[in-house]
This record gives sequence, structure tokens and C-alpha cells, in this order.
Amino acid sequence: MTNSVFSKAHAPREAYVLLPCHSLEDFPTQLRGDDAHGLLVGWSVLWHPAVIALTGKMPAWHRADSPPEDLSGSIVIVPSASESDLPTGTKARAEAATDCLYVPVAGESRDEIADRLLAEPLPRTDRVADFFSLAYAYLQVQLMTRQLRYSSNLDDAYFELQLTTAALAWQAGDDDATKDALHNCFDLIAQERDHSFSADPYLVDLTLLAETTLGDDLATSLHADHPANLLANVNLLSRLRSENPAVFESVKSRLVDGKIGLAGGTIDDSLSLDLLTCSSAIEYLSEARKEYLDLLGVAPHAFGRFSGGLPGDLPVLLSQLGYEGAIFADFAGGNDYAQDEAKLMWQSGDAEIQAICSTPLDASDPHVFLGLGPRLGEAVDAGQIATALLVHWPGDECFAYNDLRRASTWGLALGKFQSLGEYFSESERPYHSFQPSSGSSGGGQWLADLVVEKKQDPLSSLARITRDQIARETTLTLRALAGAVSGKPVAAAGDGSTDAAADDRQELIDASAAFCKTLGIEVAAESGDAQSTVLVNPHTAAVRQHVAMNGFPPASGGPVYAGHSTPSGSIAVIDVPSCGFAVATPGDREPRQKWFRGPKPLADAEGLRNDFFDVAMHPQTGGILSVHTPQTRSNRFSLQLVAAHPNSAGEHCSTMRLRNSRVLRADTTCGEICNDVEILSPEGEAVANATIIYRLQLGSRQLQLDIQFDPLRELEPQAWQSYLGVRIAWAMEASTPKVIVRDQMQPCSGRHLLAPQGVWIDEAGQSTLVLADGMPAHRRVGKHMLDTLLVVAEETQRKFSLSYGFDVKNPVAASRQSLAPPTQHRCQKTPAVNTGWLFHVDSPTVLASDWQTTFEGDRRFVSIRLVETMGRSTNCSLSCFTDIASANIVDFLGKKLRELKPTGDAVNLKLTGHQIVTVQIELASDG
Repeated sequence: MTNSVFSKAHAPREAYVLLPCHSLEDFPTQLRGDDAHGLLVGWSVLWHPAVIALTGKMPAWHRADSPPEDLSGSIVIVPSASESDLPTGTKARAEAATDCLYVPVAGESRDEIADRLLAEPLPRTDRVADFFSLAYAYLQVQLMTRQLRYSSNLDDAYFELQLTTAALAWQAGDDDATKDALHNCFDLIAQERDHSFSADPYLVDLTLLAETTLGDDLATSLHADHPANLLANVNLLSRLRSENPAVFESVKSRLVDGKIGLAGGTIDDSLSLDLLTCSSAIEYLSEARKEYLDLLGVAPHAFGRFSGGLPGDLPVLLSQLGYEGAIFADFAGGNDYAQDEAKLMWQSGDAEIQAICSTPLDASDPHVFLGLGPRLGEAVDAGQIATALLVHWPGDECFAYNDLRRASTWGLALGKFQSLGEYFSESERPYHSFQPSSGSSGGGQWLADLVVEKKQDPLSSLARITRDQIARETTLTLRALAGAVSGKPVAAAGDGSTDAAADDRQELIDASAAFCKTLGIEVAAESGDAQSTVLVNPHTAAVRQHVAMNGFPPASGGPVYAGHSTPSGSIAVIDVPSCGFAVATPGDREPRQKWFRGPKPLADAEGLRNDFFDVAMHPQTGGILSVHTPQTRSNRFSLQLVAAHPNSAGEHCSTMRLRNSRVLRADTTCGEICNDVEILSPEGEAVANATIIYRLQLGSRQLQLDIQFDPLRELEPQAWQSYLGVRIAWAMEASTPKVIVRDQMQPCSGRHLLAPQGVWIDEAGQSTLVLADGMPAHRRVGKHMLDTLLVVAEETQRKFSLSYGFDVKNPVAASRQSLAPPTQHRCQKTPAVNTGWLFHVDSPTVLASDWQTTFEGDRRFVSIRLVETMGRSTNCSLSCFTDIASANIVDFLGKKLRELKPTGDAVNLKLTGHQIVTVQIELASDG
């Protein structure tokens, strides 16, 4: 029951709210929590038509620090934010005044406060809610104009007349007259806004979906009287269909009818796209799009995900998958992706896509709505496309959100709600663009979460994903190449093993053997007595491989870079062309050696050396003291193992001490040094033992390391501060590492890097490539050091293989070759041709991947995805083993984009930096 003295028979003289400001120019839009809630309730509750009809005037406001002297006959609303500004004794004066209702407001609902204003209960109808929405719209437009223009153009007298007319008509039960007067009020404040800000803001309502929000509240949220949007991945939609089919069908129907928009694009938001190669990422996103179509009959209007990060290079992929726009936000991580403008062109490579880039606004938080008008006004004033992205869970919206929603149905004073499809197709196209970092943001939270959740092998399990992807893609490439030559599909030949990794390896070997068979090379059985060895390289770049042989080494020439005898036989160093093969055949005699300039062993107690660089071992630590190349005199590289601890994870977190060193191999083709070391804490305590095998081969630009750790203490769950790893240092402090993600070299930001394909350090004329066999976590330390994390809490793997490349010409291809090396087969008989290739790309920065061969009768089509890897424009020629009948560029969905003109067995293209194109060629018939 209310204790109000006011009623229809005893009307109040006036009603006002006390605000904690001197004027609307300094209205406190920064308030949060109950203070923000109380201020919005206090302002709007007095706009109940019953109160306005009784007072016969528009509700007023006064400064909290100087309330009116005469409080009699008044309804006085005091928000909690105003209480500290009230003069001493204000409440006592109100209680002593005649017929004064003093109403403090904090966290109470508006309905609760409204019920205390008059002696009889106040009606709660949709029309009453329209008056409340008018109160909110009036306040926000006043704040917008006064805080940004310092004056108002509103005809206050006429507005008050229309407002009281509407209230009196409501009191009389004349709904048509009420609506007419309310329309006039909304039109007046819309004209007021147009006077200062002519462009209409855009409002995007986005309902988030989770496993716990699949109930009826979802249907209510999406059946609102304004355009709404849904963010959901495939797995959540599938679960909605099984758990609540009625709601699912309703969502599907409204999507098909265009009444709501859909944001999504992934099957499961937990997967980081940085763990995928370019081909795997395209396959994953394409499969997700197909599943949306199968589930709902429509594809997402915008790409977005609740968690998992947003790589900055996604526009290259999304633009060819039919997306109209994207939402550049990470809702789960709370990471601030916000740009200077709300809507921009998101650019990457040669592609761009429209994106909402503003900070998502929590539609359940009154603070958001306290200053929404000025926020939108500032954007319009700056010439931007003013957009408010209002995000909420189903049914979890605050009362001010409902006021905004109702206000939008009466006019455009505060903007127009739009579906994502309408927003990206009908609103203005942005003039400005942005190019974020390619790696998914999150500051390394992915690893911290895995360790805290006690996921077994948080690093090596991700490394296996990367290795398996590239092995599978390499297998598919070999099958496609074999099919292109043979003119018929090459089927898989799995053995049904339960070991997925073993199956992948066997499939790769089988595909390689099928490739050889297609070329007429007979592969010998493993137990057979064969002399020659064929090496198959399905990668885009040529590769140099060592082959162990019986008998004499082959003489140099052709594909043979070098051949040397060893104590156990001989070694041939073979250059294998891209998308091709080479055959190593033993020689018929010992190669002649130059007496005074013969080859020297590649290892001794002091270090390793080959024809490209020298490696000096540190005599005290057992690490690498220096690396020198012929082009530089100064040291360019050093290395040691590290043990980081939360109390000491910086540049001096640990030291390494050599216990034993021995040369394992020192012939003219390979050098190996094994160092047993211990890792010491800053206090001198041994925290881990380790064995490092350094290996350097003739003709190689890569130094290989095999490491085995024996930790002596438990690691802490703070993964980025407690780990065992390898630390390298390079010479130039100004050089910034780049990461290889999705088969492209991309700049990165932050200290914690996710780079399963490797890290590249460019030092003005020289470069260093870090390859960790798919281990994804790297941490920048200081200005010119990088740690590769190998052991963290919950990690059980103790043996690791890494390599460091110096001045590698094609680092992305080298990364893929290290994860899926060329295969070797013994030959039944020596082939007539000792080397050859099927396809060749002449640009060292272009990677050919995702090979597919299809057939239409006797016609053969080969689809090849060309990826510019280094961010440089390049002219590229794709050559084939036979003439090309026709060639087209198609998008990821198979749609023809443009025609290419082949010249004989080649087709020429020009690629911009990081561009990805799919070339579909028809091979000329043999006849």
C-alpha cells in the first residue's frame, strides 16, 4: 500500500526529480549500478500519464544541491546519486511540508516507485510504457544537443502542451487522441535532433546464445516489435533444434522471412582459427556455412563468434564466402577490439568487408543507456556511421532498453533498429578502414585457460593438430597430382587403424606410392633389395633432402647436390623440385677428392659448420654462443634453455650449465653434438636437467635440435610465467617477429604469440626462422629475445624437435616441409628420368595448396589455391606438365570471378600482398 496523499481528488501541485548536476550540460552520464538505475527511474517515472494529467504540466527537474524552498504539494523524486548533494535537512523539510511526497530511488523497479506516487494503484499498460519511452527519448535528445551544442531548439511550450494533451486524452480513455499527441511529441524531439544532427543513428540488437539460454525467453526476445539479431554457432543451433524444436522452428521461420538477422560462421567457438592452415580454415568456414544452410535454410548475414578470437586477416576468407559483414568483437574474452569508429571497412590483403567495430553495449546495464544519446551524437558529429551494438542474453534487458525499443517505433530521434542484413546492405558504406593484427587477440588467454582447466598436453596436443592438418593436405595434394596425370581419381587406402596419427602417416605414404606408380616408377617392397631411391616433394618449393644409400655415393650433377661416403655407407644430398620427384642412384665408384681442398667434417668439440653458416657452442652453458654467416661478421644468434617461474620470468629467469659434451657424428655430410645440461634458478638451484642434440647437415640452412627435459620441480599453473622452453636472441633490437598463421607471414602484437607454423624474424638483409614442430606458444622477452614454450603444467611430452633456419628463401614453404617432409621410396628398378615436376609456381612468395582434381567425362580439371605468403605484390606464373585448355579464377564457393588466358602450358597472374585466389584450369586432352 502507498502512503501518498495524492489522488484524482487531491492532485499534486507539481512533480520533479532532483538531479546531481548544475545543468544538463554536466548531467552525470558516467554513473553505474544503482546510481544509474535510480537516475533513469527517477527521471522517467514522473512521466506516467496519470501524474502528468493531475499536475497539468510537464515533469520538471531541479538541482539536488538547491531544491525549491516550497516543497508543499509536490512529488519529489530523489535518486540515490543525488543524496550526497542535498542540503542538510532536506528530507526533514519535506516531511514537515504540507502534502509533500518524498520518494528516494535506488535499486527499486520503476513499477514499484510508480505505485508509491498516488493513493490508488497506477495502470501498467503499453500506452503507459509509451509515455516512459518518451521521457527517455526526451532526456537523451536534450543531453545530445546540450552537451554537444550547448543549446536546445525545442519549442518547450508546444511540447508541454502536446504532452499534457496526450496525458489528459489517456485519462479520458481516448486512445486515438493519445496516440496523435504522442506522435506530435516524438516528432518534436526528432526535429530537435535533426536540427543539430541530421544523420540517423543505427541500433543493432544482438541476442547471444549459450547452452543455458535455449528456452522460451529466446523466442520472446526474437519476437520483439523491432528487428532483432541472433549470434549462434552451428553446435548451439543443433542443440536448440533437439532441445526446443518449437523455438528452433520459430527462429528458422523468422530468419527465412527476413524478420531477424543471424551472426555466426563457426561450428564451435572454442576452436582458435590460428591453429588452422589456410586450406583448413577455408574448409572449416565453408563446412560451417553449409551446415547453417542445412539447418536454417539461410547463411549468416554477418560473421561473428562469441569466443575464440578474431584473426585480423579474416576478410580475405570471408569476402569469398558470401558474408555481407562482420562483428569485430570477442564477447567471452571481454577483449577490447573497439576502433575509433563504430562501422569501418575491415581490410586484409586485397579484400575488405564491412564490420561493426564499436564496443558492444550491455543491454542489461542502465549505465549504457544513461549516456547513449551523447555517444551517438558524438559519432554523428564526427561524420561517422553512428551505431549502437546492444548485446544481451535472452530475456535479460533493463527497463531503459525497453524504453529505447519503444521509442524507435515512434520515430527516429534515437535511431532505427535494423537486422544485420539490412544494416550491411542498406546503411552507408564506410569511408574509413582498419587493418588489425592477423593473430587472434586475447593476450595468450587460450593457453592460460587450457592449463587452468587441467587439459592434458595443452601444447603438444595442439602441435599434433597442426601436423595432422598439413599431413592430410599433403596427402590430398599427392592424390590430386596423381589424378591429374592418370586421368582418373586416386582412392584412399587406409588400413582402419585406431591410431589417427598412424593412419595419416600411412595415407601419406600410400598416396606418395600411388603418385610414383602414376609416373611409371615402380616402388619396391620394404623387404626388397633395391638400389635407387625416389623422393617425392608435393610442396610448392624445391627441397633438399639427405638419402642414406648402400654402395658408392652418386656423383654431383642434375638433382644431386653432393654425395659423400660415410662410415656406414654413403649419403646423397638431393634437390627435389616442387610438385615433383628426384631419383638418387648409387655411383659406380668412389668420387674423386681434391687432396688439398677436400670436404671437412661438419662437427668438432667447438661447434658445427656447413657451407652456409658456423655454429659456436658455449663452453660453460652448452648453449649456442654464436652463429656466423659469410655475409656478416658479427654474431647474429644465440640460444639457451630456460626455466621461467612466476617470481622470475624475465630476461634473467634462469641460467644453464654444461655437465657433459660429446660429438656424436662428425662426417662430411652431417655433424651432431650432444650436450647434457642443467638449468638453474637465479638462486643457483637446479630446476631441470636436459639433453640437447644439435644437428647440422650439408647443404642445409636449418640447424636442428632434439631436446629432452627432465624437470626437477612442479610447474605452476600460470603457463606464461612458469614453463621450460628454448630462448633465442638475435642481434637487432628493432626487428619485430612475425608469425606464420594460415600459411601467411603476418605482423603480430603483444608478447604472447600463437604460431604453430613458426615465427620469422627479419633483420634487414638477414632473417631467422623458428620452427618448433607445431608447438604453438611463443613469448617475447625483452627487445630481442623469444622463448618457445615446450613444457608447462599438465604437459606430459618431454622430447621435442626444433629447427632454426637462417636466410631461408621461402619460410612458409619451409615450415610446411618441416611438418610433412618429402617421402622416400626404394625403386624396383632405376627410372629412365631422374627428376621432374608436374606443376611449378615461379614466385618464391606464392604457395600452392588445396589441390583438387575433378573429371567430367574425358575432361580433367585441376583446382589450385594460390596464397601470397609474404605480404608483397608479385607476378606469378603457374606452369603445368601439359598444355592448359582454359583457366578461370573462382571464389571459395566455386563461383566464377574472371577468366584467365593461358599461354601453352602456363597461366600468368598478378597477386597483391596476402591475396588468396583459386585457379581452376582444364588440362588439354592427350589427343
